[in-house]
Amino acid sequence: MKPLSCAFFVNEAEYPKLQQLCPDDFPFTYEQFVKRVDDGLRQIPVGIRPEKVYVTVSDFSDWCIDAKLKPDGTARSKFAVLCKAKSVNPNAHF
Repeated sequence: MKPLSCAFFVNEAEYPKLQQLCPDDFPFTYEQFVKRVDDGLRQIPVGIRPEKVYVTVSDFSDWCIDAKLKPDGTARSKFAVLCKAKSVNPNAHF
């Protein structure tokens, strides 16, 4: 099995909430957001499987509060990985 690279991703309905939570990080349109993520996933090296991990902004925000983390790029990356791990193993505790 190939190693996995997880990309934090939201659907179009969630995107305005993400912009509100992280206004400096997402000044662009949803279409531009999708293109940026897709472009980034295409740059993942061969041998690593890229995957969008769909999240809700409220879950991410709550997790950041509980973890005492600023909702920045590092937190988004960690949250995407945790969500993917939880989807693979629902009994996992983090």
